Amino acid sequence: MQATEKQRLFVAGIIDKLRHYHKDFQEVMESTPRNNDNYPDTRADYRILILAERLKSLTRGQAEYIIKAYRGFQGFSIIKARNIITSMF
Repeated sequence: MQATEKQRLFVAGIIDKLRHYHKDFQEVMESTPRNNDNYPDTRADYRILILAERLKSLTRGQAEYIIKAYRGFQGFSIIKARNIITSMF
């Protein structure tokens, strides 16, 4: 089952927050354009919204795992969460 829009936006926010600590997350953010046809205003940075759209293939289970790993739940690894994210790009 596909991740909800809210989950995808949360995961995009996680990627944005962790980009300064993990090279892989930084590369994902750098590969995401600041603007596109849906968000044409060049004065603004729409990368989180665009990244959330790029995460359409994320499943609910994967999104839940990433969110729980980010929140530090026991048994959830940020490394595995990173692998889930980077395998999509």
